[in-house]
Amino acid sequence: MQATYGVSVVWSCDAVGLARSAYYRAPVDWQVRDADVIAALNELLDTHPRWGVWKDIDRLQALGHPWNHKRIDRIYRQLGLNHPRRTKRHLPTRASLPVFMPEAPNAVWSADFMSDAFSHGTRFLTFNIIDNFNREVLAIEVDTSLRTERVIRVLDRLKVDRELPHMIRVDNGPEFLSQQLQEWGKANRVLIYHIQPGRPTQNAFFERFNCGYRNEVSDLYLFRSLEQVREITCRGCRFTMSNALLFHFKAWHPVRMHHHRLETLTINCPLDGEAYTPGSLIDVELLDSTINRLRI
Repeated sequence: MQATYGVSVVWSCDAVGLARSAYYRAPVDWQVRDADVIAALNELLDTHPRWGVWKDIDRLQALGHPWNHKRIDRIYRQLGLNHPRRTKRHLPTRASLPVFMPEAPNAVWSADFMSDAFSHGTRFLTFNIIDNFNREVLAIEVDTSLRTERVIRVLDRLKVDRELPHMIRVDNGPEFLSQQLQEWGKANRVLIYHIQPGRPTQNAFFERFNCGYRNEVSDLYLFRSLEQVREITCRGCRFTMSNALLFHFKAWHPVRMHHHRLETLTINCPLDGEAYTPGSLIDVELLDSTINRLRI
């Protein structure tokens, strides 16, 4: 302004609202000016790296430092020490769809994850899929990490041997909210239905399966490896599924019995990426003879 209009320093400072003391003050690097505050903060964060700014302010003032909270907070932010806030995840409004009994197999599936730990403390997950019509366990994927790509791979593996359902009931986990799964559902004409948050009873068939799986498998054993989890899961599902079928056979019409025969459980093998079959879960001839004997 002085060079353009030829006015004095007083007029220039009044025009832009700047104090003349600030105009004449020599610029000083803030890291040099606040070196003592930076040193005190770094010394404090060496012992307590997860403390927030207000804990640091209280501690520095308790140690007798004269800096006020505004100065400490400004330097704390300039150093990039502030922790990112955990924002609440906003979900779209979910429509309430009551639990209903499908009229045929492969109409509605339910899927969800379960978590457990090995004896040495490492966590592992199981991705389970059941058919809501006859409670058939379609797949149990076991691994320490199960991402959306693995979920899609399990569904594609099931698509080879059976018809995909019209709808899959899932919760609002990050694997089920991903865009990849939504695109897979559109490409295969499968509705990925998300239940309402905090309403696990909207996926009641799967919650019942979770209860049985925990009682028969995960709560009874101490696992040391993924191979043990897969093998014991096969034995547990063989016992649970065959007993459930024999217990409820009177409610099924004999003509429709072939719809309810449980197929082989397929579990992922991490060595070659293929699926292996640990044997038939139910002896069909034994099942038919038992049913005929009970019908007589």
